[in-house]
Amino acid sequence: MRDLREAMIDRHAGETDQPGFDFRPLLIRLSIPATILVGALLATGIFLIFSSHGETPVSVAGVGTPTPTAAAATSPSASPSPKPSPSSSPPPGVEEPQTGGDQPGTVVPNTYGTRPENTAGEELLGLYATLQADVDSYRAQTGGIEVGIAVTDLQTGETVSVGGNAPHRTGCVINMFALMAAVDRFQDGAASPASVSYSVTKGIGGSFPPEVKNFLGVVFGDFRAGEAHARSLMAGWGMQTYQFDHVPYYGTEPYQPNILTALETNDILARLWWGELFDPQWTDYTIGVLRNTFSYIDYILPKYLPPNATVGHKIGYHWDYDGWVNNDVGLVSFIGGDGQQKAYAISYFSQYAPSEAAGHSFGARLSLVVWNFMAARYGLAPQPAPPALPPAPITPSPTITPSPSPTPSSTPTATPVTQTPTLTPSPTPTPTPVGSSTPEPTLETTTPSPLFSPTPTPSASGSAPP
Repeated sequence: MRDLREAMIDRHAGETDQPGFDFRPLLIRLSIPATILVGALLATGIFLIFSSHGETPVSVAGVGTPTPTAAAATSPSASPSPKPSPSSSPPPGVEEPQTGGDQPGTVVPNTYGTRPENTAGEELLGLYATLQADVDSYRAQTGGIEVGIAVTDLQTGETVSVGGNAPHRTGCVINMFALMAAVDRFQDGAASPASVSYSVTKGIGGSFPPEVKNFLGVVFGDFRAGEAHARSLMAGWGMQTYQFDHVPYYGTEPYQPNILTALETNDILARLWWGELFDPQWTDYTIGVLRNTFSYIDYILPKYLPPNATVGHKIGYHWDYDGWVNNDVGLVSFIGGDGQQKAYAISYFSQYAPSEAAGHSFGARLSLVVWNFMAARYGLAPQPAPPALPPAPITPSPTITPSPSPTPSSTPTATPVTQTPTLTPSPTPTPTPVGSSTPEPTLETTTPSPLFSPTPTPSASGSAPP
């Protein structure tokens, strides 16, 4: 190359007959095509190398096309944070996790509990009669809402219920058992509540499912492991008619609904109050979490109760294809006429409601019926009756109307209105609701003596916070 360059220089110098001729422009002209040629040769060589090396993967991929799709399919299952299934087809406005909500699901299983509906004396059976009459009346008024309610006097251990063995979809009520699974770890020293304080407050007190998933993931390493631990506790506590399939909005495939009954849920609340689930420290902690609720979820059990009622509760609700689910369960405590703390557990479940308001407004009214009975039983004045329920039919919200529900609810128009007074214990008509509030002054003289004697387990209620 050097000789060629010198020869060309000599030749060009001879032609021009100029001994000091500048040959740099010529070199530049020659170097450009040379560089292009060398680059083309290198690129061709690299291409040939890589194409020959890649022949086998290309042919394998052509034959084994399931391989990349299988790899993609395994990554979501390994992730501890699955998204709600789009196949659920929720109505507008509930595609993402909402307060208290859940995905629409399959039908409620035809499995009923076998616990005794009423284990109470004659006085508390008066409350049962009132609740039964109100539930029957409202079911007729709304065209088929199903209600399960259980009430336990935590001084005497007596329980009454209406539909207490019927299985109900839970909404976020099921997350109360997620909390208890975490508390079980706290008690064992395997985890600290300080590490999940925000998630517990928001997830339980604000009824927000993503934060429940978060604190289970922190405490157990995987939120699915936390669900499994909750199921183990529930079985160990003697529950039989339940299903904790998933933290709401994070359901499994095929999708299964979470299921609880009013009687079994109320039994767990009673045992929590009596200190039978956790030691005194963690009993107080759990009840404290249930009491630390955000105001926007206090519209069922606490709605009509007076300021001297302390309510720790867990709500749950969601729209489903066959109607609305509205639930609230909890503990209500107060200072009785004798200056001592009194308490009762109450679990309210409803489903197949034609509108969201139909379920939660009735729950709030029944909560007041129970309060007025318990207040009078323990020396306090009852609260005034709430406003009358809206006349039938109750029409669903137009944006989320389930197609089968409006037709049955639209037929009764006038007759249910005459039955609404049975929902309030304070008026004076002849039905049984009045009997639950008027006799208390006379019964009050007979109740103090047995209040504390027949209850070996309720005596542990002193460990609960005031």
